[in-house]
Amino acid sequence: MGVMNLYLFFAILACRICAKSIYSLSIKKVAIVGCGPAGLMLAASLKRLNCGVEEVSLFDKRSDVLNIGGGGLQISGGSMVMEKIGLLDEIINIGHPLHNVLARNSQSDVLLNLDIKQLVTTKAKEELCINDKPVIFSIMRNALQNILYNAAMASDNEMCSVKIIKNAKCKNIVENSNKVSLEFDNNEKYDDFDMVFGTDGVNSVVRSFTSSGDQKYFSLPTAKGDNAFTGIRITYCVSGVDNDFTLRPNGASTFHQFFGDGLYVLAASYGGLSGIQHMLAIVYYDDKTNDLKVNPDWVTSENPKEIVLNRLVSAGLGDNQEIINLLNGCDANSFIDLAVTDETIPLKSWSSDSNRIILAGDAAHPMVSVTPISPSIQSLTYFTRRHRSSELDAIKHYKTPSTSQMQLSLLTRSTTGWLEKMTPQPTCGSCNKN
Repeated sequence: MGVMNLYLFFAILACRICAKSIYSLSIKKVAIVGCGPAGLMLAASLKRLNCGVEEVSLFDKRSDVLNIGGGGLQISGGSMVMEKIGLLDEIINIGHPLHNVLARNSQSDVLLNLDIKQLVTTKAKEELCINDKPVIFSIMRNALQNILYNAAMASDNEMCSVKIIKNAKCKNIVENSNKVSLEFDNNEKYDDFDMVFGTDGVNSVVRSFTSSGDQKYFSLPTAKGDNAFTGIRITYCVSGVDNDFTLRPNGASTFHQFFGDGLYVLAASYGGLSGIQHMLAIVYYDDKTNDLKVNPDWVTSENPKEIVLNRLVSAGLGDNQEIINLLNGCDANSFIDLAVTDETIPLKSWSSDSNRIILAGDAAHPMVSVTPISPSIQSLTYFTRRHRSSELDAIKHYKTPSTSQMQLSLLTRSTTGWLEKMTPQPTCGSCNKN
């Protein structure tokens, strides 16, 4: 697999480089559709890095872009990027340091005890340390949203203004005379944007206005259509503030993983606006619930604790008091069940033919709910730093390495998943013994 990935990487990279050069565009007025962490990070970067943009308009279909709910996130490389735009102190003050990952099975056998702090300080000191200290944190999504919102809306740079238009659900994008217009469900229309960024998540509306996705120079086969349901679902729930770690004794700065019979559990703690909160994430397979799809509105499940407890018991984790205590300590209204979808290979283009409509964040590279948010933060800030004055060769540098790496990631995941399905699986008895 390693050799094949290397060949594919250079093939895709060469094809991107050989594509037609990006013309110079004057970018003064930018629209961002989607006001989540990716959209706010882009707005904050455009404002703080003095890249020549004078006006940024963020559009979001929600009426409240601060109290967005959600679970916890892990920031690693993203912390280093936060430092570049002066936000690392806020991450340190609110985030919870992550030092260790401990994985066990249903018999409490230790499968992995990873000392992240030691690993990073010895193997990635330049990349993930500042003053010899690792900058790897866990933080609640709501807390990160507030940090980025305050940075984007701050009045510390009069050269670039940022405004947010709420209750604005985008329905159409039109390109005319080197400008882009946005139309919304409420019949509002906003004109004369030099560039539009789609940071509107996995169900992106902006994505449908990018290029067709046909790879002119290179293509990869796929067995499934867009967003095909895999049968894998994730239920997660969040506790209230627990600075004393009453619900997670010995859980400070440590992610605990549990592998049961057909079930994976993550118990972790995150820095929130009011203090430490804990999250329990349960990953399971259930191909009978595909009618829920990705649950885009994050509808709370009925009888969530009872459903989760039954799954834990069936997986041999019903007697695990660490999991049960955290489950009982989570608010019933915080339980969310989401589906994992299988993205198409190759990815659609991340831009329109004119390169005036660009995808970023989950709209470009969807992430499973429990994965780090660093890729979105890093790619957006990298783009912004590359864009100086009116030269937009940054698009080329943003798309080439990012799309290539994402295609390789998806190909590897799809191929290994196919191999796993083709490999005879041991019986449950064998699993328990091993």
